[in-house]
Amino acid sequence: MSTSLEKTGYLAESLSRNQLTDTNALFGKLASVLSKALKVEGNSATAAALNALTTPMPGLLVTITTGGTLTLGSLSVSTNDTVYFNGLIWVKAQWVQNVAPTAAFAESAALAAAASGTLYLVGADATVATLPSSAVVGAGIKYAFVNAGADAAYGFTISPNASDKIMGSFNNGKVLITMSATDNKDLVNTKSTAKRGDYMILESDGVDGWYVVGGIGIWTEESQLVKNEVPRTVEIKTDNYAVLAGDSGKIFGMGTDAKTFSLPATVAGLKYTFINTGAAGNNILTISPVAADGISGTITLAQSVVVDAGVVNKDLINTKATSQAGDSVTLIGTGVTGTTAWIIVVSTGIWAAEG
Repeated sequence: MSTSLEKTGYLAESLSRNQLTDTNALFGKLASVLSKALKVEGNSATAAALNALTTPMPGLLVTITTGGTLTLGSLSVSTNDTVYFNGLIWVKAQWVQNVAPTAAFAESAALAAAASGTLYLVGADATVATLPSSAVVGAGIKYAFVNAGADAAYGFTISPNASDKIMGSFNNGKVLITMSATDNKDLVNTKSTAKRGDYMILESDGVDGWYVVGGIGIWTEESQLVKNEVPRTVEIKTDNYAVLAGDSGKIFGMGTDAKTFSLPATVAGLKYTFINTGAAGNNILTISPVAADGISGTITLAQSVVVDAGVVNKDLINTKATSQAGDSVTLIGTGVTGTTAWIIVVSTGIWAAEG
């Protein structure tokens, strides 16, 4: 960042109407001049230089010369990215264009057409933004939402009208989220995986729903987790682990004896793979559903066929005496509580149903 920009940044942090002897008009003129100086002189900076501005001026627009992570918002940036400080966090400038005013969103509310263009700062857990009817408000109505809480602090839901759908997809670098384009399905920024700075922008098509214009973070569509294509991340565990819905798509390894993976309640499209990574004959590995769910499917071996009938509240066990490194099983949730809550789709090794 140039010396001039550093000085004006310091002035932006220090300028206060309480220090002026004149009117609000004088303060406004000074702020306007300062804003212009910020934008036309020294208008590029490293991520480190921006992090040195502990209280940046709202409206500051800067092009990144050397990337990194901007601490106010935990935003990862690369060279030539343009960022904008909205008064709370740094955001990528390209997605805040034409989103002018900001508003706090601390309790559930139905949004009005007159609020089109507003950037809502989500400031409380378990809040719901209810969208108006797309056909009633017409095309072009747009809202943006940013999660302003600490990581895993705020869960947030965007709920369309009963006859509206949310359409499109976006890739945040980790998860490809594809909407099902089904009426009355909410879009949820899940609390357990929410990050400060997660955002979503939706625009009305004026007919039957809302298009995803842009987004970042882990968002899931109500009852449509199968549409979320998650990379096959590998995690090695050494102790009992309660599997989360947000873990869908992961491969779990376990090399420790007598440990259990506890499944969440079944949801359509949840998918997990479990691998015994211990030495031959070393591990008994257990996969345990919730009390109302069962595991069904067929495991075909070289010399035998094992059928798990899906009795509820019964575990699936990789037998210790015959276990081999690499024994595995992949389960998919059906979303139907009962004997077919989880289906075995791929397996290797000898697995048995709990007696």
